[in-house]
Amino acid sequence: MGLIRIYIICDIFIIFISFFIGKYAVLNSQISFLLAMFISYSSYNSYKKMISKEILSKKYDYLADIKDDIEEKQEKPALFKSRITFFSPLKMVGYFILGVSFYLLCKFGLINSFAFLLGIFPLPIGSIIYGLLYAKS
Repeated sequence: MGLIRIYIICDIFIIFISFFIGKYAVLNSQISFLLAMFISYSSYNSYKKMISKEILSKKYDYLADIKDDIEEKQEKPALFKSRITFFSPLKMVGYFILGVSFYLLCKFGLINSFAFLLGIFPLPIGSIIYGLLYAKS
C-alpha cells in the first residue's frame, strides 16, 4: 500500500509539471501512467501466480532438510512456464493498448512525447524511493 501512495504522490507531481509543458501534456502523461501501472500490476500478478504454483507443488520441500547441496539438487524452472509468465495475456493486452493509444495520439495530433515518457517516470522513481524508505523494515 505504501508503494501505491508513493506512485500517486509522484503522479500528482507529474500532473503539476504537465500543466507547464503543453496543451495535451496531462492527457499524454496520464494515459502512459495508467497503462504502465496496469502492465506492472499484471506482471506482478503473473509472477505471483507462478511462485504460488511452485510452492504448492512441494517441489522444493527438501530444501528445509538439506541445506548443503542446494545448488546441486535444485531443478531449473521449465522454459515453457517462464515464457507463459513473461508473455502473460493480461500484460500483452496492456502493451497492445499502450501501443494503440500512442498511435491514436499521433494520428490525431495530440501527442507530446516528452509528457508521454514523463507519465512512465513515477514507476521507477517511486520504486527507488520505496526501496530507500522501507529497506530497513
